[in-house]
Amino acid sequence: MQDPHEHQTPADPDFAAYAENNPYTEFMNLSQSLPPVTKYKRKRTGEKILLAVCLVALFAIFVLPKIIAHVAKRGHIEYISSIQELSFAEPVQISTTGEVIKSVWWTDVKLTKVAEYSITARVLRTRDYYGGVKDSLIPVDAALAWGYMANEQVDDYIKWSQRNRFYYYRIQNGQWLANIGGLDIIALNSANCPLIPADAETARLIRALRKNDYVKIEGYLVNVYYETGRGRWYSMNTSTTRTDTGAGGCEVILVTGVTWYEVEGD
Repeated sequence: MQDPHEHQTPADPDFAAYAENNPYTEFMNLSQSLPPVTKYKRKRTGEKILLAVCLVALFAIFVLPKIIAHVAKRGHIEYISSIQELSFAEPVQISTTGEVIKSVWWTDVKLTKVAEYSITARVLRTRDYYGGVKDSLIPVDAALAWGYMANEQVDDYIKWSQRNRFYYYRIQNGQWLANIGGLDIIALNSANCPLIPADAETARLIRALRKNDYVKIEGYLVNVYYETGRGRWYSMNTSTTRTDTGAGGCEVILVTGVTWYEVEGD
């Protein structure tokens, strides 16, 4: 039996049809069936930002240095028909005197010239430095090779590395080393060279040096002196012989010019 107090609204067929076809009703029904999208959108946005940062970092690490190096080398390339044309003889060194004062981070650095210096070499490795007085004064260390070590094939037997202002080599084949005359042949035909740019243009050039570049570097061997504060001094003396190794065995070069040798057509 129906409750006399219960009220029933008769179905309105026109209203039911309107509600069923109403776009707002359709949207509400659809939205209720979809999962929340706020966190998903944030996650996708974060992924896109991370991807963009990674792409920029890869560009800065691998592409930008090559572009900068290519631009810096313009006007400093000498084209040759073959690398065999080059004479990788022992560096030319002529005694000289003189002083240069460079201002670095409000510090006057005295560079005492020891010799005019010119070297034609293969670049084994480079290491860039950034920071205080020393790293700004000497922004690049270049491990250079001449003579027998200028041949790229020696890299099949020697692995080169640089750290803490030194270069290191690890022999991969002892028999090969014995055949060429032992460790002395390496020390006599390679060196780690701290490079001091003479000016802003030269600074760009030495930053452009890359592994297996064939180059001619000209300048002066110099001794370095500057005050670090409270009466303390920093000094770095250049090597003037090709036979020394270890601390003090580096040719410290005040660079006045760099020329790249490239095979025409390559």
